Amino acid sequence: MKKSILLTIKRLFFSLLIAFTCTAPHYAHGMDDLDIFDPDIDIENITFDMKKVNPADILPLLIDILDILPILQEDLYCKTYPLNTRSLLDMPFVRPFRWHSMYDKKFGFQLFYNQTSRMYFTKDCDNISSYLAICNPNLLRKLSDKLDEDIIRDYFPDFDLDPICVFPLFRNMTIQDRRLGFMFSGSRRWRDLTFRAYAPVYYLERNYYLTNKERKAIEDVFGAQSDTTFQDQHMISDKVGVGDTRLICAYHIVRRENLALNLGFQATIPTAFAFKKGLKGSSFSQWKKIRHCKFSIQDLWDLAQEDVKAATEYGTDFFLGMLDTLSANLLDAPLGNNQHLGIGLFFQNKSRLSYFFKRPWADQIHYKGNISLEYLLPRTERRLFMIRTDKEILDKQFFDPIRSENDPEYAREWLELIEETFTNKFYPVALDTRIQPGLIFQWTSSMFYERGPWRYQLGTDWYIQTPTVLESLDVPPDIGAPCIDLKKAEPPYIYQSKICGGLYYSYEQPCRTWNFSLYGDYSYWTSGIGKDFTVSFNVEVDF
Repeated sequence: MKKSILLTIKRLFFSLLIAFTCTAPHYAHGMDDLDIFDPDIDIENITFDMKKVNPADILPLLIDILDILPILQEDLYCKTYPLNTRSLLDMPFVRPFRWHSMYDKKFGFQLFYNQTSRMYFTKDCDNISSYLAICNPNLLRKLSDKLDEDIIRDYFPDFDLDPICVFPLFRNMTIQDRRLGFMFSGSRRWRDLTFRAYAPVYYLERNYYLTNKERKAIEDVFGAQSDTTFQDQHMISDKVGVGDTRLICAYHIVRRENLALNLGFQATIPTAFAFKKGLKGSSFSQWKKIRHCKFSIQDLWDLAQEDVKAATEYGTDFFLGMLDTLSANLLDAPLGNNQHLGIGLFFQNKSRLSYFFKRPWADQIHYKGNISLEYLLPRTERRLFMIRTDKEILDKQFFDPIRSENDPEYAREWLELIEETFTNKFYPVALDTRIQPGLIFQWTSSMFYERGPWRYQLGTDWYIQTPTVLESLDVPPDIGAPCIDLKKAEPPYIYQSKICGGLYYSYEQPCRTWNFSLYGDYSYWTSGIGKDFTVSFNVEVDF
């Protein structure tokens, strides 16, 4: 009888392992459910001799035959923080065409498109293999060694998907970010004081991405599929709504024809909210909970007593839940600064070259610069954290098989330890954490050449954001603060340098001036954030 029980448990766990391996192509293609069972095995006619699984019977399979403890010592997550992004309000295209004119009022809007083709997961890497340990040689070796065992090949002779060959197919997968919308602005001047406000309304979309060559390599292994339902449900997140609002109050220290100096205060008000989420993809809001799922051998066993394929679906749901948790962390980005209030100072200067060189041609060239420093106030967010694995406890030499057979409580504790550790590998715990996003320094400078109603711009933009500080977190007593891996939850600092260019045209009317412009920028040097580009069309009227 014991032999038949172990035979059945082997089938259950190998089905779970194969379910995990066969969900890999879903991550890139949205393939239909695969029949992972060998057609020569009569799964439907498996019978069960007991109602409850006995830990003393299953532990020898897990620890001695499958040798699962060394596998559980390896981490799946290398990092757990959300990816760094830059607020639209800090983009260099958000600047007025003219600081000063003969009119006191100004209103405008910008149609913009911003795209990051490969977001950075770490300081200098845009591959998901730096975030997930899918190319960890120790993990791949241990998984591959188990698949080479005869006990697996005996039941699944046609199963030839080796993790050491499959998982690296996804090592270069990255994330793309797209933002499309309008930036509205308006200002009012009272003598030497100007008040200005900005607010975007836009569509935000993020998705996993593989190149055509990488997709072809995966299709060679799993076959090509055209269904996009899976991608929409698990691999894309999108929303449309309003971003944060930036308020600026500038005092004109100097205002001359050839020289202008402004000193001011700015505030970023957390007004961001979404009109609609999940237009094409998903919002993943349901996965931002304290604990999403726990793997249970008892649940797997109960399902298998009715239908072994149902047990495999249980395993598939477990791993798809892991994907949705990852997507909730990486794809479901806020429309603003995640409700953080920002306060800061800025300094602006404008000067014509004729202020320094008394030449006729110098009057057509002028410089504009903007330097700002902003502090984002801390607030509580929900962040993901890995629970550390105690490798000393998960050591085979500490397991006593004789005591396990004679002491049900001892066997139950070991089985719960394996279940909990297995769950922790795939599901980081979500904790309420007080976050301080750091200081933001920005310096935008441009040279303009003016010829009649036309202006031509060429400039640079430098952006630095200090690392996020995790000030405190609310850890449940059953987990304990020492078990939380803080280092993996700390994102790197942000550095980004852009080159900017634009073409401007002014149209004068008796009571107003219309300003039109085409603008573009590109990131050529970054750290901790992806390289992006922006194009925009601006309409602004002074009246």
